[in-house]
Amino acid sequence: MTLSDNQEITIYTSSQEIAAPFEFSSPRGFSIDGIIAGWLEAIKLKRSQSEKTQTAYRDTILSFRAFLGKHQLDLLSADELRERALDISDAAQIFARQRSPRANRTNPITVSTQAQRLAILSSFYSYCLKHGHTLPEFGNPIDLVERPSVEPYAAAIALERNDVLEALERIDRETDIGARDYALLAILLVTGRRVSEVLSIRRDNLQRAGDIITLTFERTKGGKIMRDKLDPDTSAALISWIYRYYHAKFWRMPGDTPVWVNLTNKQGAALGYKGIAGICQSRLGVSTVHSTRATFAIAMEDSGATLTDIQQRLGHSTPTATGIYMGKVKRDRNQYSEAVANKFGISGSKKKRA
Repeated sequence: MTLSDNQEITIYTSSQEIAAPFEFSSPRGFSIDGIIAGWLEAIKLKRSQSEKTQTAYRDTILSFRAFLGKHQLDLLSADELRERALDISDAAQIFARQRSPRANRTNPITVSTQAQRLAILSSFYSYCLKHGHTLPEFGNPIDLVERPSVEPYAAAIALERNDVLEALERIDRETDIGARDYALLAILLVTGRRVSEVLSIRRDNLQRAGDIITLTFERTKGGKIMRDKLDPDTSAALISWIYRYYHAKFWRMPGDTPVWVNLTNKQGAALGYKGIAGICQSRLGVSTVHSTRATFAIAMEDSGATLTDIQQRLGHSTPTATGIYMGKVKRDRNQYSEAVANKFGISGSKKKRA
């Protein structure tokens, strides 16, 4: 499981003091702290789990433990009765929908965030069952929670081709910021990669053969290693940015040198999600970076790509998943809308009827 790019992940801070009302060791003699550490290590070993996802798992389980502690509960107990599982289930139901008292936002927690939190908690209890840290009759308390219904790919909105063309043409590529933004947006639009994948690009992920760049993405969703051989123009845009900022020495720099760097308040630091969202907002008029992925999918289809072609480039597990995705991306497109408008005589200018 990997977090979506705009997923909220924390409702408390991991530094909060956790009030544990009693000591507990599992049937195998592990403390709760030890079990959490083992579970987090198991998460870390999965290739598909990004650093952001690992942080989400850690913060969520610690936040939930802090929440339970306020109600004289803990993640596990020596008294593993079904009633105890029900108590934890009820607590998880409330926890998933609650904001931190320190949070600036006041709007309700999105259903996708609720689902994400519950999925993380369920992962912890599944790990406990699998490794004998709880008794089978205790079960997974999160299985008892009423989970919100999440519409898949609800946020997938494609940009109009002409709007993208005009936005890219307005970028002044003779400046450092313009060269960076153009290259970054070009790769997002041409590869359809997730923002987390593009942000993770380091020098070691670039292979150059003449004027052509091939990108290797080692931590894609599902643990797959994927490669994108860029076209000559996109390769040129990327090389132009690299040489403008790093010069030719880039190819001799450490393998973990970031390709995308902050050019404003933290100059030279690796660009983060907020930075790339800001670029999309200022250049494309949208802060949801996923829009570039949806735009790529539409462009692939318009270029004659098959559903299987699109599936392979998006990295979806099945053509069915891609079919659902494309349906969501195109849900606002009615090829008959102009014909229907004409039937009703709808016009953008005022006309007098004869």
